[in-house]
Amino acid sequence: EALYDMSTFFDIPMTSGKDSMKNDFKGGGKKISVPPTILYSMAAKIMDVRHCVSSNFKATGDLVYVLGETYDELGGSEFYRLFNELGANVPVVRPELAKKLYIAVSEANRESLIESSHDISDGGLAVCLAECCFGTSFGVAASIDSIATVGRNAAIFGESHSRFVVSVAPQNRVRFEEHFGKRAFLLGNVTDNGKFTLSESGTCLIDSSVSDLLASWKSTLEIME
Repeated sequence: EALYDMSTFFDIPMTSGKDSMKNDFKGGGKKISVPPTILYSMAAKIMDVRHCVSSNFKATGDLVYVLGETYDELGGSEFYRLFNELGANVPVVRPELAKKLYIAVSEANRESLIESSHDISDGGLAVCLAECCFGTSFGVAASIDSIATVGRNAAIFGESHSRFVVSVAPQNRVRFEEHFGKRAFLLGNVTDNGKFTLSESGTCLIDSSVSDLLASWKSTLEIME
């Protein structure tokens, strides 16, 4: 029912799908079982492929923003999973707000206001920022001050739906902020030092090289007991 509701609300057809009720992998004498999962494909029309935007940062000095609201929604997150917790505040789907943001992003892309764009999903903001650096020589210096009202953990690791990390050329800042208004939250800027730093009110929370983060990101899955 949820798939039907979203497909009809956004007017995007689902072209195929399947359910994987049993999916096991054996390695190192242990068995890893994937939870029952529904897989589905959707397709939407892109009027001009030249307006497509990739996820990787493009230039030193570009400004980095979060588009969309961050909520205190850590339930079911990768962060809680590290501590064997499920949590209560699971991310809520807000289709009306999401659709307005998606339309605004499409309009901004047509004006070439966005240099890069990446959805925030598994792992939350911190993981998304790191992924925007992967495959480049860039780093990022960011602060959660603009979204810290939800709490530090939720700001860094929350997986609230329908959000993007985008980078914007400095010369487009005024027009970009006018276009998105209160739905754009400034985080920081792209750097050329290959470092990932994240702070709150001047206190450093994360300080790592992008190369170390990439090595962890590419490493094999840790077998859960």
